[in-house]
Amino acid sequence: MKRYSSVTIILYLLFSYQYARAQGCSDAGFCSLNNLKPEPSDSVNLFKNQIRLGAFGGLGAKGIFIFGHYNEFDRLIGKHVNVNVKVTSLAQTGNEVSVIGLGDVFVTAGVRLGKQIRFTNGIKIPLSDGNRLYNDAPLPMDYQSSLGTYDFISGISWFWNKWQFVAAYQQPITQNNNAYLNTFYPEDSPLRDFISTNNYIRKADVMFRAAYTNIRTSKRGLFSPGLLAVYHLGEDSYINENGSRTNIENSDGLTVNTNFYWDYELSEKHVFQLNAGVPVYARNFRPDGLTRNVILTAEFRVRF
Repeated sequence: MKRYSSVTIILYLLFSYQYARAQGCSDAGFCSLNNLKPEPSDSVNLFKNQIRLGAFGGLGAKGIFIFGHYNEFDRLIGKHVNVNVKVTSLAQTGNEVSVIGLGDVFVTAGVRLGKQIRFTNGIKIPLSDGNRLYNDAPLPMDYQSSLGTYDFISGISWFWNKWQFVAAYQQPITQNNNAYLNTFYPEDSPLRDFISTNNYIRKADVMFRAAYTNIRTSKRGLFSPGLLAVYHLGEDSYINENGSRTNIENSDGLTVNTNFYWDYELSEKHVFQLNAGVPVYARNFRPDGLTRNVILTAEFRVRF
């Protein structure tokens, strides 16, 4: 009991501290994919199919509240191959603007080699072009439901004892149609305070994760804390008011997040999961609109 009380206190302190000072936390999608998330090392593939229904909320840049959901289907083929399809949506509200829209479709396939290694490859398909308008003017990326890019995703997971280590890469294949320049808005408008992303070009990301996956909180409960690092491989760029392509300084670099997953098995076929992401360190600028001070997710899983 003392151990679990200590965990609760640590989580509270982390959330309070990071909520007050940090930015960063989210990513372009690959960190939350099923094959690249923490997985209990004692889990057994007893079922060929899984459906996941999830909802999440968080606080983004400049007081924007983020809400979203996803539907996910996973199919096990044989003993070593799984195929996963995930569809997302996203809503944002803040600064007198409220928007909602479809996000992306993720299609991935994983191949396990023995019990310790799994390779994952896939694509992200946008369901919007990343250029939603407000009063006929382009909105910043912070109000887009998708980055609007087709992406290639590749990763490897290594399971060792009760630990899981993940490395992954996400590369935009195309760029979006965003046309936001902050000069479109008057000086007293809160929509002028975002980073311009006209003809935006976004660089690739690499991700590293370490998670400890076997802390039992009860007979049916499992707690998995972890550390997640995302490195943006270059400075993003846009075309300014003069028609020149300009790098967005300090938009490259490292973001480090703490992640906490708690799974509770309601029955053999039904699992409830809560997870939270809190940034520890973040790069200076996030023109892609993915800044999150904290994000909380609830997921219901059905296995059959």
